[in-house]
Amino acid sequence: MAYGARYNRPCMAVLRVLIAPYGHGVRLLRITPLSARALYTWLGRFIVFATFGIALASAAGQLGAGESGHQAMVKLVSLFIHLAAVMFLSKAW
Repeated sequence: MAYGARYNRPCMAVLRVLIAPYGHGVRLLRITPLSARALYTWLGRFIVFATFGIALASAAGQLGAGESGHQAMVKLVSLFIHLAAVMFLSKAW
C-alpha cells in the first residue's frame, strides 16, 4: 500500500493549501468556512478512495488477477468515485 500513501499525502497537501477549512487567511480560494469544510471533507474522501482503490487494483493485478481483473477493479473504483461525486452534487444543490 505504499502506492496509496505516496500519492495520497501530496494530493491532500495541495487540497489543504487550496481550501483549508481551519483558517480564512490560509485558504487560497475565496469560499465560506462552511463550504471549505464540506469541500475538504468530500474531496479528501475522493482522494483517499481513489489512491487506495488504485493501489489495491495494482496489488491484485500483481497477485494474479491478471490484466482484465486489474482493469475491472480500476473501473469499479472509478464508478464509486463518480457515484460519490453525484451524491456530493445532489447534496450541494
